[in-house]
Amino acid sequence: MSKSRNNRNVNKTVKHLAITLGGIALFVLLVSAATYVRNNKSTVININIDTLGEKKSLLVQKDIKDIIERTYGFDLVGVPINEVDVLSLENLLKNVPHIKDANVHIDAQNEVHVNVIPRKAIIRIVDEYGSDYFLDEDGIRLPISSNFTPRVIVANGNIPQYHDRAFEEKKGILFDIYTLGLMISRDPFLAAQIDQIYINKEQQVELIPKIGKQEILFGSFKDIEDKLENLVAFYKNGIAYKGWRKYKKIDLRFNKQVICK
Repeated sequence: MSKSRNNRNVNKTVKHLAITLGGIALFVLLVSAATYVRNNKSTVININIDTLGEKKSLLVQKDIKDIIERTYGFDLVGVPINEVDVLSLENLLKNVPHIKDANVHIDAQNEVHVNVIPRKAIIRIVDEYGSDYFLDEDGIRLPISSNFTPRVIVANGNIPQYHDRAFEEKKGILFDIYTLGLMISRDPFLAAQIDQIYINKEQQVELIPKIGKQEILFGSFKDIEDKLENLVAFYKNGIAYKGWRKYKKIDLRFNKQVICK
């Protein structure tokens, strides 16, 4: 019995020793792997820009690379993986005016992937002071890009300077212009018809069509939706039967009426 008990004790000791040595070996392996990963360097930066259905974008890959290089002093190629701060890089890109969202990740091949969703311009503003910029779907001001000029409706005339407060409070001429431009851009038919929004000295709206030389008197910014519905109905019915040259003036200023001359 004594010899059997001794054998069992030896077996337990050997088992515990094997478990301990295995744990130490696993720990060393994990530390080595972590060190290897930390010392690994990024090899490529892949930049993907969503064009949002356009053939071109206000952003190009060079823009993203330039932003990264100006911030970090290098393009991240050859940088140890542990020094690539993914969250910081995402936040940096999200603060760029033309960028709506950004996602950055590093794959198993140590390639840095940068996926960017740009903001989509819906209207171009040329105010009375000569400032020239775009507004996107959220009313965010976008600088003019040298890469690409999107074909969007243009608003000009007696337009005040841009101020964030107009969009925070959701009121004022500039916010009204944005609202009108947004509604036109979201209607494929109207977007194909209207070329320009002009604000005259009386702060009244005139629309300039892409086809024809009609003067479209829109008036104030009241009842925007109703006026646009009346305009669409007129285009699809009145002009369809009478022809583009029949009328010189289309007046939408009066409630539920379209007066043509």
